Amino acid sequence: MEYLRLSLRRATAGFDELTPSALERLSASRLLALTSALLFLALPSHAASRARYGGTLQVAYAGKPAEADPAFADAPAEAALLGLVSRPLCASPFVLTRVGPLWVRLEVPPPLKATEVTAALKRAREEASPYRALLAPIAQLSTSGAAVELKLQYPWPDLETALCHPALALAAFGPFKLKAPAGHYAADPAFPAGRPYVDEVVVTSTDDRGVERLFAQKKAQLALGLTTPGADKAPMPYATSLLFAPSLPPTFRAAFESAVDRADLVRFFVKAPAAPALAPAAQPRPAALAPPREVTLLYDASLDDQRAVAARLQVRLSPLGYRVALKALPRRELRARWSKGDYQLMLFSVLLPPRPANALAVVLESARAAELSAKQLPALGALGDEAARDDRARELLGTLLPQLNALPLYVQGLAWSQGGTVQALKLDAYGLPRLDDVFLGAE
Repeated sequence: MEYLRLSLRRATAGFDELTPSALERLSASRLLALTSALLFLALPSHAASRARYGGTLQVAYAGKPAEADPAFADAPAEAALLGLVSRPLCASPFVLTRVGPLWVRLEVPPPLKATEVTAALKRAREEASPYRALLAPIAQLSTSGAAVELKLQYPWPDLETALCHPALALAAFGPFKLKAPAGHYAADPAFPAGRPYVDEVVVTSTDDRGVERLFAQKKAQLALGLTTPGADKAPMPYATSLLFAPSLPPTFRAAFESAVDRADLVRFFVKAPAAPALAPAAQPRPAALAPPREVTLLYDASLDDQRAVAARLQVRLSPLGYRVALKALPRRELRARWSKGDYQLMLFSVLLPPRPANALAVVLESARAAELSAKQLPALGALGDEAARDDRARELLGTLLPQLNALPLYVQGLAWSQGGTVQALKLDAYGLPRLDDVFLGAE
């Protein structure tokens, strides 16, 4: 009330009829209404920046249409678009409450049922996905009224942020609904956290040149995947590694490190924004295998970067006695092969969480290092101090990487450009645009 009174006095300076005694006699509701009206009149120049409902946001996207399942739509642009129709479990209208070190309560808003969320979490724990590692601390999932009870088998202070991962978002529950034709998303006025500002988002999937053309012609107000100056300063959580089978010769790691320059991969074959993973110390070049070894390198058919990188690795490993055949697979099939360990070489990409402990869990899962996870993660979760836990997770990552059958290659982020009409575009912890917050203003 005092803030409103002060605001009203500033806004009505010179109005003799609004004396302090008159102000005291105003009811709270009348005072609020009068304040709002006077401030609106006093500040007309800011009207254009206020959020307004309505309009269609046209988005051009450099890539193939995204998967409908969050667990398999984890490339940055895919995750951003899937956020239109799926909601992370850590975000409104869900409510997470820490009941104790081994107990978390997830309140589920209507019209959802807690049983539906429990079933979705159970599926995520069994899915052929590296993100199941984020749910590994959970020993038991149960339903209690309108809430899901998560009982932990060991302390994991970063569980709440783990549940923020886009791959664990609840499918088909978001601020927009998919409608025909493909690429059309309609605002859901009944969404429990509040309807989005725009009425509709229309996404056009095309290639890099198509995105550039649509944005230049102002047929798209937002361009995802269009590289811009300064894009290299964006978060880069999308990490790609080369996984290799234990059955390969013991000299394979040294052969790879002597033959492949990660900086060259990024410079010539990987779409920006990107950066090379830190390379280990130089190793002696081993002798070429004799006779040559026939191996197959699997990669994600939906990622053009992986196709280019796979071809480059094929060339670089050939002089060392590795005859590499390339095979592109749909992401679901690739993940199924990964989960079974059915590969010799595989390019594998994951969207790493921003919390170091959660990122370590996903890295160990990606490398199929279940024993190391069981040994290291409970002790890491026991560290209650956040800074100490982060430092320990980073230290463990550096220590354990040489023991993994995985060679980190590069990291990537999402480049994007927005037109002058797009207002209030914010990024989440993964550097992904939150499109449900956007509203359209005048050019």
